[in-house]
Amino acid sequence: MFIAFLISLIHSLNNQPYIIPNPRNVDVTSLTDKDGWQIQNEMQIGYDSSIPGIKDFINYVVEVLKTPTGFNFQIVSQNVQKGLYFGSLTSKNNEYSLTTTNNLASIYGADITSLFYGFQTLLQLLPPTIYSTKLETTEWVAKPLVKINDFPKFSWRGVMVDTSRHFFPISVLKQLIDGMSRYKLNVLHLYLSDDQGWRLQIKKFPNLTKYGSVRESSPKMWDRYSSDDTQYGPFFYTEEEISDLVQYASQRMVTIIPEIQMPGHAMSFLSSFPQYACTSNEGPFKPSCFWETNDDCVLCVGNDGLIKRIEEILDEIIR
Repeated sequence: MFIAFLISLIHSLNNQPYIIPNPRNVDVTSLTDKDGWQIQNEMQIGYDSSIPGIKDFINYVVEVLKTPTGFNFQIVSQNVQKGLYFGSLTSKNNEYSLTTTNNLASIYGADITSLFYGFQTLLQLLPPTIYSTKLETTEWVAKPLVKINDFPKFSWRGVMVDTSRHFFPISVLKQLIDGMSRYKLNVLHLYLSDDQGWRLQIKKFPNLTKYGSVRESSPKMWDRYSSDDTQYGPFFYTEEEISDLVQYASQRMVTIIPEIQMPGHAMSFLSSFPQYACTSNEGPFKPSCFWETNDDCVLCVGNDGLIKRIEEILDEIIR
């Protein structure tokens, strides 16, 4: 609490808006209470139609702004003098510029990724209720007035989620993606298989989820060496759910990187294909109920049949 107060105080003393991550260049052009850019009903949202993918992006912007405000907007494929405008900027590395005046917020970028990041910065200048999923009664004013230029320091800004050990429903993953996008994180590393569970539907091999998505128990919370004696699962994502999630993430400039463990950490795989184990143990295999690795969970990479199965599985995952 005290540290958060100090950070807030430092920003106040420096007359800087509190934006995460901190932009490279911020010029505050007005701090007076009467100044601020405001979202209004029937406000114009203009855009440069030459930017690839801009129409879908504008639809996203309208959805984000309309949900908490309830306002309608006029969408025009031209520059505007009042309202919100998205324009083209010759740049690289996802650089954007954001300028706000009392009448106009203008965001320029080389592509929709750049414009998306500029838009996220603009949202942080507005009241926090702009992120609400229900209608709010708020004066939608962005303060202070600013000129901002920014681009990311790192090209890969990621989060990893282990769904093999701890399954999260699609709705939770979407909430996570929303949070990532607000702070310009762009890679979700989705951990989909390990000894403890296989979490992705492969239609050609339904047994992968029939047997691999269920484990007999899990470690007790805060006691990894004791069993909770409670079945975990079946938990897995259907192909349709993952396809929807990929599209949802893409709209928010997040790339999903799937991890499928091989040749080790494969107990959940071997529960369906025991013939491909690289040991004398012929099974039956079951997803592990504890977090440790197992010497019996290695796939036999010298088996041509295994290579064919892996290729068929990866074909579905890649698609």
